[in-house]
Parts: sequence; C-alpha cells; structure tokens
Amino acid sequence: KNVIFMGDTVTRSTFFAFCRALGDINAGSFDSDLPVHSEITKAFGDTTVAFQWAPLTSDVLERMKSVQAKTDLVIAGSGALDKLHLWATEEDKSSYELTVQQLAKDLKFLKDNSAPVVWFTPTTVNTKALPSEEKRTQMSEENVEEIRKMYSGLQINEAASFVLDGPGFTKDQVHRSYDGIHYPPQVYDVGAQILINALDWLLPLPRIMPHPIHSSFKPKPGSMANPILGLMVLCCVCIGLLFFDGYLGFSYLASVFLQPMTAPAPNRVALFYTSKEEQSRYSFMPQDLYAEICRLYEKKDHSNVSSSKKESKKSSVSEYSRKDSNNKAKPANSNNAPGRDDFSAVSMNSRRTFGLATINEDSHSNLS
Repeated sequence: KNVIFMGDTVTRSTFFAFCRALGDINAGSFDSDLPVHSEITKAFGDTTVAFQWAPLTSDVLERMKSVQAKTDLVIAGSGALDKLHLWATEEDKSSYELTVQQLAKDLKFLKDNSAPVVWFTPTTVNTKALPSEEKRTQMSEENVEEIRKMYSGLQINEAASFVLDGPGFTKDQVHRSYDGIHYPPQVYDVGAQILINALDWLLPLPRIMPHPIHSSFKPKPGSMANPILGLMVLCCVCIGLLFFDGYLGFSYLASVFLQPMTAPAPNRVALFYTSKEEQSRYSFMPQDLYAEICRLYEKKDHSNVSSSKKESKKSSVSEYSRKDSNNKAKPANSNNAPGRDDFSAVSMNSRRTFGLATINEDSHSNLS
C-alpha cells in the first residue's frame, strides 16, 4: 500500500503517530539533523507511508494535483496557519473561499477516480498558550472555528471519504497543548488509532482473496464442535447440581483448612468425622452452612406458628366460656397426630449429615 500524508505540522504529528502504530516506536522523536519542513518517507514491509509538507490550504491543493494512480490513501489537513497568513483583508477571505471550493472539487474527483481521501480538520487551539499576541489574535480557537465552519459549508467534509475530527479527540485535552497548537504524542496516537479503525472501509480488499462473507468462508454446522469439551461442561454442571456448590466442589476441599478454632488440633484438618456429634460440633462443611440458614428460617416460622396458636386458643376459650361454661376447648392435637413442631424437631436432628443421606433421613422421618 502507498499512503500519503500532506499538510501542516499537526498533520505531520499524526503521520508520526501512524508510523508508531505500524511499529516504528522512534517516529517523531527529536532529531536536530532532520529539517523541520521536509518530506519524509518510511517503509513498513510492502507498505510505504510518506509525508509531504503543505502548511496552507493552497499548498494542499497543489499537492493534490501530483497524486499518482498507485496511491491507495491520502490524508490531508490544514487551516490553522491559513487564519494567520490568509485572513488579513476581505480580498484574502474571498480568495481563500475560492481555494476551498476548488479543493472540495479535487477531493471529490480524487475520491471517485483514484484513491480515498481523509480530511483532517484543525485540532482545538489553546488560545492562552499561544506564544505571541499576533497568534492569540489571529489563531484563537474562535477564529479557527470559523475555518472549520467554512470547510463544512463549502462541502469539504462531504467531498472526503472520511473526516478525522481534530476537536473530537483534543477538546478534552486542550490543557495539554504546550504552545497552543501542538499536543503530546499520546494525543496524536488517539487520532492515529481513529484513522486506523476507519481503514476497514477506506482501503479496498485485495482482489486475490475472496470476500469474508463468501460462502466458502462459512463453516459447516458441527465443524467447530468438540465432544470432549462438551462432556467436560456437562460434568461441571452435574457436580454443581449434585453438591449444591457453584465452585464445583472446591469449597469442600477448602473446608479442610477452615475448621473452627474451637475444635481440637487433630480435628481441624479432618475432612470427615466419626460421629454426628463431632460433625455438629466441629464441621464447617458447605451443607452445614445450608442447615444453619434453614434453622434460622424454621425458628422464625416456628415462633410465628406458636404465637398464632396461642392467640387462637385464647379467643376460642373466651368464646366458648360465654356460650357454655361447661364446654371446654378441645386440644389442637387430640388424636396424637404429629404436628409441625414434631416434624421440625425431627428434621433439625437429622439435617447435619452428608450428601443424599440428609434427604433420605428427612423423608423417612416425615413418613413415620
């Protein structure tokens, strides 16, 4: 590919950021031997990236005429220096408008016949940081904004294939502009990344490769399947369901090191216990945590049921005493049927067991 940058110093800084993104980490570093206003060409494999010095819009217009057919992409930008050098009188303004109109025509012609064109609008100006009174008067952010509006009104943005909006990635970093115009390299790296993201539709695909959505690129159903990996996923799901453990049983292994400090030293590292008493006293297994939570809910439910029974018993006794003092209220469990308290006691006594034994013992107690 052949890529050309043309424009002022801001465009040159973006050119260096583009080269850093391609692997030249030293691009843009200070070099006193390199002329300030010079043309630069760098090669990255089969890709050539060049910068052409064109500080004014009229210079960009002249550079456009020399673009060759082998060029794949053109990035052009100017405007800030135009406000300083080409905006003194009304005649200058009229001449500048004609230049911009001709530039819009050349951009559209180049886009339709030769190569896509990216137009780089001037970045945000830090007016207070401009070094001279003349620049603070002529190149202030308000004056440069007039240039941007002129570009938009004279169809520059519509003529370009893509517009790299300078204020879009510099307006929040304007305090970092050390001379009012230029920014640290990291800011231009952001602009270069935006430009690289746009290359997907700016640069056409090579003709030797089919389109990515071509039928030959579509994988056949089942070609990406892996039965072994699918079986591993099912095993993990089964472990989580059977052990009621979202950590696939690792919490059971961790319980070896999480025994209560009240337990004797030999029992702190024991995974299983010889009796229910030891388990109930020392164990910190996950099912015990589940049992503790259930116990709190059962105690709360048991207290609510007991209070409701007492209230109903008092009301029934007072009602029967008014009707017939000889009749007495019958006990709630006169037929010796097991009540809710009995089931709760049986369930709580048998809950601290391992695995499926808890379910089986609870079911047996309820049936009996």
